[in-house]
Amino acid sequence: MITPFPRGFRRPIGIASPVINGALPKMSDAVSDHEDSGRILCLSGTWQIPGEAYSFTATIRVGADGAAAGPIQWRAECLHGASGIEDVRGHVAIASVRLHGVKAERGLACDQYRVTLMGDDRSGIFAGISRAFGSWNGRMEGAYFFVRGTSER
Repeated sequence: MITPFPRGFRRPIGIASPVINGALPKMSDAVSDHEDSGRILCLSGTWQIPGEAYSFTATIRVGADGAAAGPIQWRAECLHGASGIEDVRGHVAIASVRLHGVKAERGLACDQYRVTLMGDDRSGIFAGISRAFGSWNGRMEGAYFFVRGTSER
Protein backbone atom coordinates (compact mmCIF):
# COMPACT_ATOMS: atom_id res chain seq x y z
CA MET A 1 0.00 0.00 0.00
CA ILE A 2 1.36 3.42 -0.96
CA THR A 3 1.15 6.01 1.81
CA PRO A 4 1.99 9.71 1.46
CA PHE A 5 3.17 9.92 5.05
CA PRO A 6 6.91 9.89 5.79
CA ARG A 7 8.70 6.61 6.54
CA GLY A 8 8.17 5.58 10.15
CA PHE A 9 5.03 7.69 10.51
CA ARG A 10 1.85 5.71 11.01
CA ARG A 11 -1.22 7.15 9.36
CA PRO A 12 -4.14 7.38 11.81
CA ILE A 13 -7.01 5.05 10.96
CA GLY A 14 -9.67 6.74 8.88
CA ILE A 15 -7.38 9.55 7.69
CA ALA A 16 -7.48 10.09 3.94
CA SER A 17 -4.39 10.66 1.80
CA PRO A 18 -3.77 14.24 0.57
CA VAL A 19 -3.74 14.55 -3.20
CA ILE A 20 -2.11 17.37 -5.16
CA ASN A 21 -3.14 17.88 -8.79
CA GLY A 22 -4.55 14.35 -8.87
CA ALA A 23 -1.37 12.65 -7.64
CA LEU A 24 0.16 11.80 -4.31
CA PRO A 25 3.27 13.85 -3.48
CA LYS A 26 6.55 11.95 -3.48
CA MET A 27 8.37 11.62 -0.19
CA SER A 28 11.55 12.68 -1.98
CA ASP A 29 9.86 16.09 -2.22
CA ALA A 30 9.48 16.39 1.56
CA VAL A 31 10.87 19.62 2.94
CA SER A 32 13.80 18.99 5.25
CA ASP A 33 14.38 22.48 6.61
CA HIS A 34 12.40 25.61 7.53
CA GLU A 35 12.44 26.89 3.98
CA ASP A 36 9.18 28.83 3.63
CA SER A 37 9.08 29.61 -0.07
CA GLY A 38 7.34 27.11 -2.31
CA ARG A 39 6.03 24.76 0.39
CA ILE A 40 2.72 23.00 0.45
CA LEU A 41 1.21 21.99 3.78
CA CYS A 42 -0.79 18.78 3.43
CA LEU A 43 -3.35 18.14 6.17
CA SER A 44 -5.50 15.05 6.51
CA GLY A 45 -7.86 14.48 9.38
CA THR A 46 -11.28 14.71 10.96
CA TRP A 47 -13.41 17.65 12.09
CA GLN A 48 -16.36 17.48 14.48
CA ILE A 49 -18.97 19.62 16.14
CA PRO A 50 -21.89 18.19 18.07
CA GLY A 51 -24.06 16.32 15.57
CA GLU A 52 -21.68 16.62 12.59
CA ALA A 53 -18.50 14.85 11.54
CA TYR A 54 -16.32 15.25 8.46
CA SER A 55 -13.06 13.86 7.16
CA PHE A 56 -10.92 16.25 5.15
CA THR A 57 -7.74 16.78 3.19
CA ALA A 58 -6.15 20.14 2.54
CA THR A 59 -3.35 21.29 0.26
CA ILE A 60 -2.29 24.71 1.51
CA ARG A 61 0.36 26.67 -0.41
CA VAL A 62 2.65 28.60 1.94
CA GLY A 63 4.54 31.66 0.68
CA ALA A 64 7.90 32.98 1.87
CA ASP A 65 6.11 35.39 4.21
CA GLY A 66 3.92 32.63 5.69
CA ALA A 67 0.82 33.68 3.72
CA ALA A 68 -1.28 30.60 3.04
CA ALA A 69 -4.09 29.70 0.66
CA GLY A 70 -5.65 26.56 -0.73
CA PRO A 71 -8.61 24.21 -0.79
CA ILE A 72 -9.98 21.94 1.91
CA GLN A 73 -11.83 18.93 0.52
CA TRP A 74 -14.59 17.95 2.98
CA ARG A 75 -16.35 14.58 3.09
CA ALA A 76 -19.39 14.19 5.30
CA GLU A 77 -19.24 11.23 7.66
CA CYS A 78 -22.86 11.56 8.75
CA LEU A 79 -26.04 11.08 6.75
CA HIS A 80 -27.12 14.73 6.38
CA GLY A 81 -23.79 16.50 5.87
CA ALA A 82 -22.62 18.07 2.64
CA SER A 83 -19.36 17.23 0.92
CA GLY A 84 -17.36 19.69 -1.14
CA ILE A 85 -14.57 22.24 -1.22
CA GLU A 86 -13.90 25.25 1.01
CA ASP A 87 -11.22 27.70 -0.14
CA VAL A 88 -9.20 29.12 2.75
CA ARG A 89 -6.57 31.80 3.32
CA GLY A 90 -4.45 32.66 6.31
CA HIS A 91 -0.97 32.32 7.78
CA VAL A 92 1.40 29.48 8.68
CA ALA A 93 4.11 30.04 11.29
CA ILE A 94 6.50 27.46 12.74
CA ALA A 95 3.88 25.35 14.56
CA SER A 96 0.79 27.52 14.23
CA VAL A 97 -1.73 27.61 11.38
CA ARG A 98 -4.49 30.21 11.22
CA LEU A 99 -6.97 29.90 8.35
CA HIS A 100 -10.35 31.35 7.42
CA GLY A 101 -12.77 30.28 4.74
CA VAL A 102 -13.25 32.69 1.84
CA LYS A 103 -15.52 30.59 -0.37
CA ALA A 104 -17.43 27.36 0.18
CA GLU A 105 -19.47 25.15 -2.08
CA ARG A 106 -23.19 24.84 -1.49
CA GLY A 107 -24.03 23.09 1.77
CA LEU A 108 -20.74 24.07 3.44
CA ALA A 109 -19.94 27.14 5.52
CA CYS A 110 -16.83 29.32 5.67
CA ASP A 111 -15.23 28.75 9.08
CA GLN A 112 -12.14 29.94 10.95
CA TYR A 113 -9.42 27.49 12.01
CA ARG A 114 -6.66 27.55 14.63
CA VAL A 115 -4.35 24.56 14.29
CA THR A 116 -1.21 23.53 16.19
CA LEU A 117 1.32 21.37 14.38
CA MET A 118 2.98 18.83 16.70
CA GLY A 119 5.99 17.27 15.07
CA ASP A 120 8.82 18.81 13.15
CA ASP A 121 9.27 20.92 10.03
CA ARG A 122 8.57 17.88 7.83
CA SER A 123 5.67 15.96 9.36
CA GLY A 124 3.69 15.12 12.45
CA ILE A 125 0.21 15.31 13.88
CA PHE A 126 -2.04 18.31 14.42
CA ALA A 127 -4.94 19.34 16.61
CA GLY A 128 -7.07 22.43 16.48
CA ILE A 129 -10.31 24.24 16.97
CA SER A 130 -12.65 25.98 14.57
CA ARG A 131 -15.26 28.67 14.72
CA ALA A 132 -18.36 27.27 13.13
CA PHE A 133 -21.79 28.88 13.34
CA GLY A 134 -20.55 31.61 15.71
CA SER A 135 -18.78 29.54 18.38
CA TRP A 136 -15.37 27.89 18.77
CA ASN A 137 -16.78 24.39 19.41
CA GLY A 138 -15.35 22.67 16.32
CA ARG A 139 -12.53 20.18 16.94
CA MET A 140 -10.07 18.84 14.39
CA GLU A 141 -7.14 16.44 14.44
CA GLY A 142 -5.03 14.40 12.06
CA ALA A 143 -1.64 14.25 10.40
CA TYR A 144 0.38 16.72 8.34
CA PHE A 145 3.46 16.89 6.16
CA PHE A 146 5.13 19.49 3.96
CA VAL A 147 6.17 19.03 0.33
CA ARG A 148 7.94 21.34 -2.04
CA GLY A 149 5.57 23.03 -4.41
CA THR A 150 6.02 24.88 -7.65
CA SER A 151 6.44 28.62 -7.91
CA GLU A 152 3.15 28.78 -9.84
CA ARG A 153 0.07 30.05 -8.04
